[in-house]
Amino acid sequence: MSQDLLILIILTFLTGLIVKYVDVLEDDRKNSSLSLKITLGMLYGILLFYTVRRFDVIASLWIGTVIGLILTGKIDSPGHYAGVGLFFVLLLLLGFSNVNFLLLILFALICIIEEILNDYYDKKRIKNRLMSKIISARPLLEITAFIISAATGLWMIWIALLSFDAGYILVANLDKD
Repeated sequence: MSQDLLILIILTFLTGLIVKYVDVLEDDRKNSSLSLKITLGMLYGILLFYTVRRFDVIASLWIGTVIGLILTGKIDSPGHYAGVGLFFVLLLLLGFSNVNFLLLILFALICIIEEILNDYYDKKRIKNRLMSKIISARPLLEITAFIISAATGLWMIWIALLSFDAGYILVANLDKD
């Protein structure tokens, strides 16, 4: 495994851990420190930016997904405002390179579709058991990233998302205990 790939995996895994921990603090532990939520949000904003800056191949995935989350109203708390806000401020001030706008739009649209489907699932509007299980797993972004990676040979896209998800799911599972 190359050093760059290992760094990408570590950065995206840590980002996933922190993003989900901010979710937990914002949603399940509302009495937790506001400064902690904002600090952790800013930390994941910096990690998002650094990862996009260092690995421009995933810029379209990260930026598109964040735009999709904003457009669906999923960025809705101080910790996430801080993280996403700092991410975009750093992008504007320090710049980034090599964004494929077609992929950015695709990832944003897939994220929006997935969030809409998940909202329907959360409201128990989906009666079909199989469809319910598929939607609750939220596979669209991962499938899209896999297809893009397979078609282009840019496996860092799928690996970055997979690593982020591993961190995110780890915290989600630890929070259930």
